[in-house]
Formats: sequence, structure tokens, C-alpha cells
Amino acid sequence: MKKMLKVLLIFVILISNFGCGSKKNKRILYSWHMKTINDTDLIRVIKELNIDTLYQDFSTDYLNSTNNIFIKQMNSYNVKVYHLAGDPSWGIKGKDKIKEEINKVIKYNRKNKYKIDGIVLDIESYILDSFDGKDYLKILKESYKYAKKNEIYVVLCIPTWFDKYGKSYLKDLIINTNDEVSFMNYNIKNTIKDINGEMKFIKKYGKKANTIYEVDFNNKNYFSSYDEINNDYKKVIKYYRYPISLAFHHYDSIK
Repeated sequence: MKKMLKVLLIFVILISNFGCGSKKNKRILYSWHMKTINDTDLIRVIKELNIDTLYQDFSTDYLNSTNNIFIKQMNSYNVKVYHLAGDPSWGIKGKDKIKEEINKVIKYNRKNKYKIDGIVLDIESYILDSFDGKDYLKILKESYKYAKKNEIYVVLCIPTWFDKYGKSYLKDLIINTNDEVSFMNYNIKNTIKDINGEMKFIKKYGKKANTIYEVDFNNKNYFSSYDEINNDYKKVIKYYRYPISLAFHHYDSIK
């Protein structure tokens, strides 16, 4: 009887997660510079691309302040705002640094009426010679536990090739380091195939995901127009039949 109840509970959780995500796939904009919050073109871009989620890199001074004008403005346009942060070194010996960034969001939200909705971690430690996959995973897991303890939503940016470490590693990464995965899915020939391993675990455990498109229309390695991006994104959604949001990278290359 207990076993049956446990199975039923898991099923209800999965259906609930899926249902929440399926109401509306997000349209996300990455922004790496503080100057963006004062850029008059931002609202135009948000409207033109139907953006409802902004991943914005905030300075320490801003997060230590009671300046709530920008978040309030974004909320007035129904745009949720996340703090975008990360450095390759954080996945080597950066547990304290990640905790520090999480704490900045916690403290900002305590002081201000209009809140930052979570943190986006872009920690590309694999570009460093000293990278160790196990240490990286351990740091991310410990950081995620701390974030959840403090009710902070975590988005984790990952490349599409972590499955080379094996299914067990990938499963642990998908389940225990984030609330949402943001795929750096830049190979335009394989945007469906390259996330297949990750999507198996995301679908199985009811996780959230978004796929990033690089906006550099003069570069032959990326899609050449918004129409091409949107058409490819539709193919991804149709293939997986699961809520995967669309992310544009990044504001400075779009405006």
C-alpha cells in the first residue's frame, strides 16, 4: 500500500510540474551588462521579441541597494527578472563565490518590494585546464541545496555534451543542481539531437528547460534571422512535445 501511494505521489508531482510548464513557454533574453537597465532600447526589444523573462547581470552595488525602479518597471511589462552571474573559476573552487551571489539576491529581495525571481548560473569551468567534472558537480549540488534552503530559484547553463560523462553523471546534474536547465545549444545542425540525452531526464523528472539561440546573423555558424530561429524552435517543441522555453543570447547583439 505504501509503495502504491509513493508511486501515485510521484506521478502527481510530475503531472503538476508538466502542467505548470505547459501553460506558457517563456521567451527569455540574456543581458550581460549593467548599462542595459538604463538603455531606452530595452523596452522596444522586449516588445518586438515578446520577452517575458530577463536574465540580467546585476552589479554588487545594485544588489546591495534599495533601488527597485528597474524591477518595478519590468514587472509593469510582465517581465520576470533573474540575476545572471558566473565565472569559470566558480566551478573549481567557487562554492563560496556562488553562495555569495545567492546571498546578494536574498538580501536584495528582503529589502525591496519588487523581487528578483532567481539566479542564473553560467559557470563554464570546462574551459579551464584544471577542470574536474566530479568537483564541478559537487560544487553545483552544494550550491543548489543552499539556494533551495533559502527559496531561491536556480537556472543552470550547460553545454550539450555533458552526457559524455555517462548517464549517471548527467542524471545527477539535471536533477540535483538546478530548477531549470538552460542549454547552450549552438550547433544549428543538431538543435534537436544534441539535447536528447538531457531531455530524457528532464521529461522523466518533470524539470524545466530552455534552449539558447545565439543572435549573430552575420555569422555562418548561427541562424541568419529571427524567422530561422523561430522555425527551428518550433521543430524542437514539436519533436519533444514538452515545455521548452526559448532564450536569446544576448541583448547587446540584438538591440
